[in-house]
Amino acid sequence: MSNNYRSKRGTCVLTASFKIGNRDIGRVLGYYYWSKQVNYSVKKYPIYYAGTITIGQVVHHLGVCAWRDEVFLSRFGEVWKLDGVVLPDPKKISNPSKMSPNARKAWADGIARVVADATTPDNELLLINEAVRKYHALVSALVNERCIKAASYGRRRAPKDYAKGISRDWTQSDLLKPREPTLMHALMVSLVLALSANKAADLIKLGSWLEYRVPLFSSESSLALYHNACWQLSRLCPTWHAESFLCDFTLLGSLEELFYRQFMRVMGVAEARELPVIDVAGVSPGFGINEPKWRTDSNENAHWAVEFEEMAQLDPKEE
Repeated sequence: MSNNYRSKRGTCVLTASFKIGNRDIGRVLGYYYWSKQVNYSVKKYPIYYAGTITIGQVVHHLGVCAWRDEVFLSRFGEVWKLDGVVLPDPKKISNPSKMSPNARKAWADGIARVVADATTPDNELLLINEAVRKYHALVSALVNERCIKAASYGRRRAPKDYAKGISRDWTQSDLLKPREPTLMHALMVSLVLALSANKAADLIKLGSWLEYRVPLFSSESSLALYHNACWQLSRLCPTWHAESFLCDFTLLGSLEELFYRQFMRVMGVAEARELPVIDVAGVSPGFGINEPKWRTDSNENAHWAVEFEEMAQLDPKEE
């Protein structure tokens, strides 16, 4: 065997389609080159995509090989094998390419749960699991309340209808039991259900806590975010402002489509008028213009050079 094949042993490579954004559950994320011994022939194992997973405060893409116990993570266009974590029963990791969409989602959720349990301390895992269960129960109760209230008005609404109202790709499980609750999930659920301000703020606060795991989102900030989102949506979709949770999103389009089309319109107008992106985003043009430039060299005394330059630019009278 040539040295070229020996050098590939243990390496991981992403597919071109995954790099450009084709990230459906169960598709091939990349390939893993491995052999039992160094001198054995190297085999190429496909790595199947199992969705995203949060480790600490960082979101990674998760992948596994069929009938193997390795766990792979991907981020910023790279993929690597997660050392120190293996799946307990690799025989249960079947090939997802021939599964139905619902079966692939259950397959990915089960793998993500095993990896999350293995990479999270026990005391933290206990608290997070309890908070996730509370989030799922809260969303289910809010959706059920809206379905019953819609029936009282003579409108038939099911959880699947509200899921499709958020995104065409969402299922009922994505709405009621997301794998990892997020701020965006809580915000979209609040909008599609047209929740009251206090209920929406509580849901957004809990979702943001579970996503970012930092105590920076208060009830006031969540309330301000929801008010701004309602103001934007009422301008994009006056029917939602008039009919609230009784909207027929099959005719109007999902919330994801409404907001994305508005984003593209704003960016298109900015490009036509030759406006800078920072102006479109609401950042002042002079923001950071007087800040010192970062040094990118690896010289260990680079910080001394920056200090001497700053001292040389000072007015002697200011010293």
